[in-house]
Amino acid sequence: MSENPNESFYVSLLYENIRSIHNQVKNEMTVYASKQGLTYPSFLILSCINKQVVTNQSGICKHSNLKKHTVSRQMKSLEQKKFISRRIDESDKKQLKVSLTHCGTIVIENLLDYQQEMLEIFLSQLNESDVVSIVERLAKVTGIQTPIQSNKNART
Repeated sequence: MSENPNESFYVSLLYENIRSIHNQVKNEMTVYASKQGLTYPSFLILSCINKQVVTNQSGICKHSNLKKHTVSRQMKSLEQKKFISRRIDESDKKQLKVSLTHCGTIVIENLLDYQQEMLEIFLSQLNESDVVSIVERLAKVTGIQTPIQSNKNART
């Protein structure tokens, strides 16, 4: 970090603004998900499955940053509501592969449509060049490795 005394202020301001946006989105999605009979963690789980980033419980835990017991409890509820199905993974008989059912697909598409509308409302306050600028700068920042990440990668 540089010796600029304002840098600490801007870092703090950036962090608070990102946190505020995250909390606003999370609160909105919590309310909207509850109207669908879901919790915010179940929305995150359905999103992970929908993106097909992960298809098993441990991958969902890692990708969603939810605790194992939360994912387990939510997945049981989602299965009871017929939003997901679980079956034995043919390539690894010890793993259960999770997928969306037709009902689960409809529900997550509705939730993601609402999330998109909400983000568009946030972004409507900016002009196109502001949005492009923010996206480019955040992409630059998210590509930076922290000292912890660097040490972790060096060990693997």
